[in-house]
Amino acid sequence: MIQSGNDCRRDYDESAFAAKLTELKQQGASVLVVGSVDSTYRNRLTQRLLGQSSMAPRRRIVVSTASDDVDTGLYPDQSPPESFVHIEYANQARCTQTAAITDERNQSVSTTATPSIGTDERDSTTATDPVTTETLADVGIAISEAIERFEDDADTLTPGEVRLGMTTLLPFLETYGRETVFQFLHLINGRTRAVNGMGHIHLPVDEDAKIVSVLTPLFDATIELRERGGGCQERWTITNGTHSSGWLPMPRE
Repeated sequence: MIQSGNDCRRDYDESAFAAKLTELKQQGASVLVVGSVDSTYRNRLTQRLLGQSSMAPRRRIVVSTASDDVDTGLYPDQSPPESFVHIEYANQARCTQTAAITDERNQSVSTTATPSIGTDERDSTTATDPVTTETLADVGIAISEAIERFEDDADTLTPGEVRLGMTTLLPFLETYGRETVFQFLHLINGRTRAVNGMGHIHLPVDEDAKIVSVLTPLFDATIELRERGGGCQERWTITNGTHSSGWLPMPRE
């Protein structure tokens, strides 16, 4: 892969980075995706992280949190229905993608919303129906139930078999605030790692936004996205910054 000019890290050790990435894939990992780029690029990355091109068994969970933020290409038509769960957040309030909202406004937002679980409706859905949720607590329960179902259906889940993707954290930050979202991510990331799964969550704000530094410690890796020269570049950072890929062109379809 090609790195350009001053963006190339002189201390980049490709073999060490690849080894650490392989280790994370084996033991389970959570990834935070940041950067204000066109949704086309974020959807393309999501397809890769969900393992769309892999022939290995995959059990996928897609959480859509904004009504205009989901590409139907994210839905793996080649997978059997029992291997795919789509969770929709019904309170998909339109959100302004700025650091100011996620950094400051959240401090004044109430975090005492009472969860409301629609168990009767959830029991009546099929494997191909979206699971509709109304609160952050609902989303967490739906993810946990999907992983539990995958565990029940499989004799053994292989490393990386379970893949979780969430389109954007912004609606949750606007509604519930940083503290509640922090706790939610801690639980969800732990549940995904427990089955050696890989989860990634998009936070489409600039990398230097304050909320990024608040949430980064919850994740095993961070992927930064930026648009350059009519395309998109990505930079992976893992293990508290001790391993980084440097800026690389995003692979095309």
